[in-house]
Amino acid sequence: MKQLAKRWRDMAPGERGFWLAGVSVSLVVTILLVWLALTLDPAPPRQISILTGPAGGAYQSAGERLEQFLEAKGVEVELIPTAGSGENFARLVAADADAALIQGGVGDPLTAANRIRSLGALFYEPLWIFTTAGEPISDLRDLDGQRIAAGREDSGIRALLDVLLQENGVQSVTWSEAAGTAAAASLRLGEVDAAAFITSPDRTYIRDLLQDDAISVLSLPRSPAYSRLFPFLSEVTLYQGVIDLQHDIPPEDVQLIAPAAVAVVRSDLHPAVQSLLLQAMHEHFSSGSALAEPAAFPDRHLVDYPLSQHAARYYDRGGPAFLQRYLPFWAANLVDRVWILLIPVLTLMFPFMRIAPRLYSWQLKRRIKRFYRDLRDVERDVVSKENPGSPDACRNRLETIRADVRELKVPWTYFDEVYVLKTHIDFVEHLIDSQEAKGEDR
Repeated sequence: MKQLAKRWRDMAPGERGFWLAGVSVSLVVTILLVWLALTLDPAPPRQISILTGPAGGAYQSAGERLEQFLEAKGVEVELIPTAGSGENFARLVAADADAALIQGGVGDPLTAANRIRSLGALFYEPLWIFTTAGEPISDLRDLDGQRIAAGREDSGIRALLDVLLQENGVQSVTWSEAAGTAAAASLRLGEVDAAAFITSPDRTYIRDLLQDDAISVLSLPRSPAYSRLFPFLSEVTLYQGVIDLQHDIPPEDVQLIAPAAVAVVRSDLHPAVQSLLLQAMHEHFSSGSALAEPAAFPDRHLVDYPLSQHAARYYDRGGPAFLQRYLPFWAANLVDRVWILLIPVLTLMFPFMRIAPRLYSWQLKRRIKRFYRDLRDVERDVVSKENPGSPDACRNRLETIRADVRELKVPWTYFDEVYVLKTHIDFVEHLIDSQEAKGEDR
């Protein structure tokens, strides 16, 4: 600080003025940019809502993981339980929430139009169809005339089964709205012939059914055909022993078809919040599972609705923007918005920035050169033949000039100009002495 204070005292008045003007302009521009950033590009919301699914389901669990990440970044999350993907789609289209988890293949992209954008798929959700071991089935066509527990009519399970059974020529089934553990219990009690689920193999009731010798799981050897006919479906394999190596569960490979759980948002959701959701997806869903290798998710391709342009940039970069990696969420967002506005401002200021040093140099040289006007007047009076000035008067005027020059403060880069001026003052002083000597000789 002492060095800075000394440097400030040693500055020429013009240099101080130029520095203060630069600081003032910079401060005004900074305040203006921050104001414009906050006004023209509103800050991201501090609270969002996410439509999940039935209590205790995979979507609720996924929503809780997203919530944990976002709230750690300062964004409050409201998780809204629903009946399933069908309700999630309808409510998101109606703008009843900011984001939702939707099963691939649910909803009509034309209905959503420009209202919904995808952020990517989170995980596979295989279609499980369990029957009693005494009456196993080998194909979806064997479900004709059966009683099936598959949840509510607007659930994602029912939406997928309606399409698949119709394509397989199944004419009639009797639906039960039992879902989850209730559907598993109905199957064991003989209240239904089959129970269908769309969820991950990590669910407790799925593991229990796989380990139950009285229950059989349907393997679909035609899974490649389904994945070709329905782009939102993928063929996945539940490998032998992957659930329980000690007890060899399952005892053989099970071929399954799986839609993906997709994170979707309103198209007008703030880009910064979309980026946070994408970071949360990478944080919690990229480690792999019994059905997917590590880094398989999030996936930008297993989506039905157009990928958000912000999500596309995120995937192209391989992660969040540079500032979001090293700054707190709100600070990074503010800097990003100010930077966007700073580019046109710098473009407009560039000509001024180029000419400013020249103006400063011209102003300093002008201060030095103005002494030459007074010095020239003294010289004219000294050498004038008609009305020469008295040597003492000329010498007093010259001393005044010399004293002013002595007090002149300029940057060191202009010292040469000052010393040249002092040399010229000495020359005029010598001229006065010469004229005075001539007068005495006469």
